[in-house]
Amino acid sequence: MKALMSRYHYMALGILLGGWLALFLVGCSLAADVTPPPDAQSFVAAQPTPTGEALPLVPPDPRQGEAIYREKCAPCHGEQGMGDGPQAAQLPVAVPALADLQRAREANPVAWYRVVTQGNIERYMPGFRSLSDRQRWDVVAYALSLSLSEVVLQRGAEIYAQECQVCHGPGGQGDGPQAASLGVTLSNWRSEPGVLAERSLHEIYTAIQMGVAPAMPGFAQRLSDEDLWAVAGYVRWLSFAVPSATTRGIEEGSLPAAITTPEPASQVTSTPVTSLPAIALATVTGQVSNATLGKTLADVEVRLLAFDGMTTAFERTTRTDVQGRFAFTEVEIQPGRILLVTVSYQNLSFESQAYHVQNQDMASTDQPIDLSVAVYETTTDVSVLRAERMHVFLDVLSNERLQVVELLLYSNASDRVLVASETNGPVFSVALPAGAENLQFQDGMLGGRYVATGNGFGDTEPVYPGMSYQLLFAYELPMTRQVSLSIPVPMPVEAAVIMAPQEGINLSGPRLQAMGTRQVQGMTLQVFTASALEAGSTLDLTLGVRQAFPWRINLNTGSGLILGLAVFVVVGLGVGMWYWRQTRFQRVVESSSVGESEDPAAILDAIIALDDLYRAGELPEEAYRTRREELKARLRNLKQPKV
Repeated sequence: MKALMSRYHYMALGILLGGWLALFLVGCSLAADVTPPPDAQSFVAAQPTPTGEALPLVPPDPRQGEAIYREKCAPCHGEQGMGDGPQAAQLPVAVPALADLQRAREANPVAWYRVVTQGNIERYMPGFRSLSDRQRWDVVAYALSLSLSEVVLQRGAEIYAQECQVCHGPGGQGDGPQAASLGVTLSNWRSEPGVLAERSLHEIYTAIQMGVAPAMPGFAQRLSDEDLWAVAGYVRWLSFAVPSATTRGIEEGSLPAAITTPEPASQVTSTPVTSLPAIALATVTGQVSNATLGKTLADVEVRLLAFDGMTTAFERTTRTDVQGRFAFTEVEIQPGRILLVTVSYQNLSFESQAYHVQNQDMASTDQPIDLSVAVYETTTDVSVLRAERMHVFLDVLSNERLQVVELLLYSNASDRVLVASETNGPVFSVALPAGAENLQFQDGMLGGRYVATGNGFGDTEPVYPGMSYQLLFAYELPMTRQVSLSIPVPMPVEAAVIMAPQEGINLSGPRLQAMGTRQVQGMTLQVFTASALEAGSTLDLTLGVRQAFPWRINLNTGSGLILGLAVFVVVGLGVGMWYWRQTRFQRVVESSSVGESEDPAAILDAIIALDDLYRAGELPEEAYRTRREELKARLRNLKQPKV
């Protein structure tokens, strides 16, 4: 259940649902919260392993974050956060405007922290793990402050002093004069900054508008919509390290002083308003089905897990009926709670999609929450594996050492879980070039998840259908003036991207197509692609070195793939994808004019490019589906024998 709990952690912290590729740098586990069945392994549907991030331990300081923002973020996001930095025009996608009011209101601080930590390769943003946790929270605080104008904060401070501080206290510490009489303990936003870090501005606005049972009334009838947003912004500001001044022009002490004789809480609302209950009872239902055999599973145990933040709230079990259905009645829900259903089948753990309870769920508990689970049979046939992409990065370490970094993006094309053919054996194996040394992994090591084989290594993790996986590893080879490198291809690969520094290196290969060069952080990288690599074949490269030079990004040794290497891969992968997408897009456009003599490989390239453009959000679904069917029909026609 280790992967199961990792996925819960990932979702419970309010993940920004970006591309799965952006998450390949990280991993964590909360396995201690759940006891697995004997010899069980876990299926985490369609989600990679999450980060090991933490909520802020001290209030983030936007003043400290400003300097970091200007150095690390402003080149793309712009000085004022409008997505208009000097480097933004060089990217093939629009840079998000962090100061955009609508974007900022929906932003979850934890999710923004995660993007700062990991990056988002789909949007060509590297991660900044070189920063400490506190520095990352500081820069997130500054980014959030870009949408909080001086006028809004001034107005919010005035309303807060009049309406809120009687209970929450002048500084948001829950120590107002009437706090002790409420019968509940109010959060201290200063000593517990994580409380608001898990809430978007819109969620804070909703709490003020609707109230929070049992002690806080709603202000929907008392405040205008504009005032509600203003006080929500000021409440956000109170969770930062500088509640009385901003980094956007308000001088220290210029915000309104606390009102010492506020209006009594009993007079806060003259018109009754409806507030949502703190806890409600709901029904969780679903069905357990075998997606491989196309039938439901009767009389199997189903576990319902509930989590509040990082803590297990409760766990319940039941069994399916003859139709494979199950129901949990009178399930306690509250906003922010995560519900998850798991099923153990053939020593594998399968789970439902996680359900994140929202405010609206509290008012519609008559609608059951569906958490159905699909399970799969197993197979040991490795031919079910397909790699959508293979990325190769070449790093000249010295006159004597060459480092090769490989990233495989793969999936299981069947309707069965790929498992090992023998106990504790590898599920699939990867061969390495002769002489490879110092093997490193992004998320494990030999003797753990990975095991040594006669000519490389094997991965012991099962591969589930319907998911995207990534395997990131690196190794070193002896370096000479000219290196003939044959990289084994462990599974069919649709397209490969190969990168190396241009300075002092000649890179060539029989299947390489040159894609030009790209400037990245002071380095000129040469980029190549190759397509339709067969399992068991090799990617043959010739690397000629004219001179040795320390061009790489602070790579260090250590277990697993080290931080510097991961950062380099993020940057390099973004560049490779950029060139690949640019050229393939041109092929998509040009392919419509090719006649009956066109190359099937060109049509296949066009289909792959079309898929990439659609996943990147650059094509509407209807146009994508129509164009893809046209290309597939042309490909089928070319394969038809001519009469």
